[in-house]
This record gives sequence, C-alpha cells and structure tokens, in this order.
Amino acid sequence: MERFFSLLLRKGLWPDNDPIQVPADVDWKSIVRLAREQAVVGLIAAGMENVEKENVPKSVRRDLMQQVLLLEGKNQKMNEVVKELMACFSSTGITACLVKGQGIAQCYERPAWRAMGDVDLMLDYENYEKAKPVLARWAGQAGKEGSGKHFEVHPDPFEIEIHGSFYTGLHPDLDARLDVLKEEAFSRKAFRPWSVDSQILLLAPEYDVIYVFSHILHHFFQGGIGLRQLCDWCRLLWTYRSSFDCAALEQRLRYLGLLSEWKIFGAFAVAYLGMPASAMPLYDARHPYRCKTRLLLNYILEVGNFGHNRDVSYYRKYPYLIRKGISLCRKSGDFLRHARLFPRDSLLFLSHFLRKGTRAVAEGR
Repeated sequence: MERFFSLLLRKGLWPDNDPIQVPADVDWKSIVRLAREQAVVGLIAAGMENVEKENVPKSVRRDLMQQVLLLEGKNQKMNEVVKELMACFSSTGITACLVKGQGIAQCYERPAWRAMGDVDLMLDYENYEKAKPVLARWAGQAGKEGSGKHFEVHPDPFEIEIHGSFYTGLHPDLDARLDVLKEEAFSRKAFRPWSVDSQILLLAPEYDVIYVFSHILHHFFQGGIGLRQLCDWCRLLWTYRSSFDCAALEQRLRYLGLLSEWKIFGAFAVAYLGMPASAMPLYDARHPYRCKTRLLLNYILEVGNFGHNRDVSYYRKYPYLIRKGISLCRKSGDFLRHARLFPRDSLLFLSHFLRKGTRAVAEGR
C-alpha cells in the first residue's frame, strides 16, 4: 500500500500521461486515510487521473473529488483575503512578503488543489512593528504576540500571522543567523511577484527556499511534519530550478549549519517523492544519506501532518504541570530519535529545548 501511495503522490507532483497499474490487494480506504493524514488529498486525486476509472471504487473517486472541490472553494476565499490584506499594508506604506501557503501554491500544477494552511507574512524589523496595529485594526481584534517576533490574528475562519524573524526556536545561534539572511533579503529587495499582474510580493527563490526549509526543520524537531510540507519544498525547487546558484546555497547552508539536514531531506525527496535528482540542489547519492531516508519516512508516516496522529488526550486529563512534563518527555524522545539522522544538531537542539522546558515547568508557565 505504501509503495502504491508513493506512486500516486509522484504522479500528482510530477504529472505525466503514463497509466498506473493498480495492485490487486490495494486498500483504497487506507490510501484516502493516508492522504488526509499527510494533507496531500489534492495530489493523490491528481495522481488518480492516471488510473483507469474501472479500477477505482466509485465511492473513493467521489470522496476525493468532494474534498478537492472543498479545497478549491477554501483556496479561492483565502486568495481574496490575501489580496485584501496585502493591499491594506501597501496603502499604509508597509512592505510585507507572503511566505509559504498561497504563495508556494503557485508552484503547483493545480494551485487550488493544495491543502491550505495559515496566511504567513514576513517583514523586516521596522515594518513588523508598523504592521501589528494595522493588522489588528484590519482584523477587528487585539491579536496575540508570541516569541520570535510573531504576531497573529484569527478572523474566522482563517489564521493570519506576521513574522519579524526567521524563528525556529531550535537554537539561538541558528535563529540569529537566519535573521541575518532575512534582513539581507529585505535590504536587497530580493522579492518576486505572485504573478505578472500582481502587486503581492514573495521572497526571491534563493531566500524563500531557506525559509521553507528552516520551517520544515522547526516542525520536524518540535512536533512532526507531513508530506505536504516536503512537497511544497520540492515544487518550489522545481519551479525555480534554473535560477538557483548552488554554490551560494551551499554557502548559506554551511553558515546555518544545516547542510547535512538538506542532503538527507534531499535524498528523501528524490527516493520517495520522485524529485528529479537534477533539480535537487546539492543532491548527494552517497549511501550515508540515502540509507537514512527510511528512518525519515517512518517518522513522517507515524506522526502525521504536524503530529496530528499522536495521542494528545493527556491535555484533557491532567493538570498543567503534568501536561508540560509529559510534553517535555515526548519531545525529548523525538530529539534523541532524530539523533540517528542528525547526531550533532539533534543533541544541540535538545540541550536548548531542555533548558527552556525545564525552566518553564519550574516556573509553572
């Protein structure tokens, strides 16, 4: 089932007209369940177009198409929200870049079939402070500011976040270096338009891919990632494959200390997602990287998109300090598990996490 799911996902990511042979023992319910868990329903639905209709139960096709139609409607509404919000910022002299989400959806063959998430905007320090009251007025609510220059509002049914930093929470040195790159991008005005006739700005590909990848690592180490996030990364790399300066990218990754992570995730993208090796910058086919892709896949399938497969019932059962203690133990276990993939950085990030976590438990917050 896993191999057939991977094949459908590849066909959705890299469309072609070659037909897919359906295994006799395929479990369609498991295919649809896994697509939901990994937030790739649209890609699986696209891949199913390479399967003869008579080989798929009508109920399965109907279920997938209903979900795709819902995605199209939600994406249309979110695009309207993005355009309205960016126009509001532009009219007040605020420069903001749309990151991830609806911007990266434009890298897909069918943008409206991508599972939508939040609206995330990146700003430099000065514009971030200006944008907070503007966003609060626009949303009609006070908003909430978190760590790492992160301010959010929740106009139903969407969540909108503005970011004044490339915050991962994994280690202060990493976040400081990411911020150096972010300020460099804004000082250089390294932007690209959403489309030819759009005033919506996106980060230039060479900076956008750094943000997308660091965000993947943020969720990977602190809760779990899904295949959708990796598909986003792959489609961004594919769309701008002719514009990347591999030497400059490698220099930035070495500066951040994330080169080994990039190579292992890159090996996974080629092996499991079918990313053309020629389009994966810094792809390294050596055995030490390729042999670790199975460990990565097992974790992704186990925890689900953003860790949604995990049992979090303890949040309803226990008092605050006990909940924090359980969460601390679980995440510590994840860091130690990830040390099989990234020995140095996993232990470095774990030490920082434990310092923060034990301090929070001791202070009761």
